[in-house]
Amino acid sequence: MQFGQVSFVEIRRNGDVELNEEAGELWFTPHMSVRFLPGESIGDPRHVRVTVPSLALMLYDNNTMYRMKVGITDKDKWSIKVLSKYLKGKSLDQQTPLESYNFTNTYEGVSYPPGLTPSSPLNVYRIGVCRPLNLEYKGQKHLEYGPQAMVFKISDETFHRDCGVPQGMCGMLDLSKCTYGIPIAISRTHFLHSDPKLFDRKMGFELQTNLSLQLNMVMGDVSFNKEVSMFSNMTVPIAYIKVAQPEVFDNFKLVLKIVYVWGPNVLLCVEILMLIIGITLIAKALKLYWTNRHCDSEASLVTAIDEKQVPLMT
Repeated sequence: MQFGQVSFVEIRRNGDVELNEEAGELWFTPHMSVRFLPGESIGDPRHVRVTVPSLALMLYDNNTMYRMKVGITDKDKWSIKVLSKYLKGKSLDQQTPLESYNFTNTYEGVSYPPGLTPSSPLNVYRIGVCRPLNLEYKGQKHLEYGPQAMVFKISDETFHRDCGVPQGMCGMLDLSKCTYGIPIAISRTHFLHSDPKLFDRKMGFELQTNLSLQLNMVMGDVSFNKEVSMFSNMTVPIAYIKVAQPEVFDNFKLVLKIVYVWGPNVLLCVEILMLIIGITLIAKALKLYWTNRHCDSEASLVTAIDEKQVPLMT
């Protein structure tokens, strides 16, 4: 049975901001919440019961919090440097550190530094996924409001990172270390580009979405439990997840149109006008120069004639 789609919007704010200009670093605490979107959902999830094995243990732990350090210079602006996990306390000074992770060329997927090129190494990290996703350059796309955008997609390398690792499978990214040891893994939807052992080859197809992931549970030998014995040694798809970042605000689109569409045309017109004015001024100056020189020549000639006609004084 399949139930969906159910849509939520993530609301994000950053608190407890600490800026270190000398080191070029910024610390903050991300606070995230979700709001149900009934107009884009098939039904209210509060009125539908979906039974899946052991997923209750994956509920967000309210006793933990995260502190994130990002770069603020043009070279590494908004790149995640350190992510620290703490046990919540009454104040920042009373937080108990649990884990800390270091990252390179990794971002939250919202803002990036200036000067990116197709060869720039990029990774995306989301707290809910807990492992970075590698990106690779796909091409360029012209936006209707002006700029030329670079398009990146999740690299197949992301889902083959655990190949050869004990209990790892090609085509899936293991998340068990982030889910209290529950054998949870993510893959492309319908096991696309995954190990053929995991799926029927006729099922794989590409979905036209911004980001599509599939949440799976890697089952071991559970034949001792008659309720779930049918899932022994199987990879069971639990949910399809589609992540779509909304378009930029209309005001920002207007700014981009001014910069990339109207601005260049206005600038070109101004340049042409200035060129015409410049040529006109040069032509006027040359004309005045020629006229003055011609007048000076005539005046010199008249003076010479007059001098010849003056009688000699004796």
